[in-house]
Amino acid sequence: MKASGALAGLALLVSSAASAAPQVEVFTPQGEAKGVRQVAVRFSEPMVAFGDPRLPEPFEVRCEGDPARLKGRGRWADTRNWVYDFEQDLPAGQRCTFTLKPETKAQGAREFRFNTGGPAVMRSLPNEGHHSIDDLQWFLLLRYAGRRAEPREARLVRGRGHPGAHPAAAAERAREARADRGEPGGRLPPL
Repeated sequence: MKASGALAGLALLVSSAASAAPQVEVFTPQGEAKGVRQVAVRFSEPMVAFGDPRLPEPFEVRCEGDPARLKGRGRWADTRNWVYDFEQDLPAGQRCTFTLKPETKAQGAREFRFNTGGPAVMRSLPNEGHHSIDDLQWFLLLRYAGRRAEPREARLVRGRGHPGAHPAAAAERAREARADRGEPGGRLPPL
């Protein structure tokens, strides 16, 4: 009876020691995330001796997309928290995978992924449901790749979304543009 009790105690001690092995408690971001500038990781137990200038990098970082926009470096914030700072916010269309290196002694998940999604409509004028769109009205569609200052693609479409040129509409747009700038020959807006 004593031997089985000691054996059960030893098994409990071994299982509690195994559960105390460090693991990633928090990894952010994951999935789809916009405007990523930093990756933050918190381990369940201290992983490094704080203050050591030779602290090892726990992750292998692989990102797909624009290499010039994916530059960054990792650092230990303290004994349990590691952060990876990108030099700038990641644009849309980037994918990153952070894999724990084999020498990183941690249990549980070893690979974490996120992506920065695709472009999104931030504002639309006229708004959806607006009923005064004319067949001769023209729209400028801009496609941005993330938070870039200049559009990646621009296309002029008319009325009901049909691409192409219409001479009467082009002349009307020119008159309206002159009116907007206050130049002669422009049409006055309706009251």
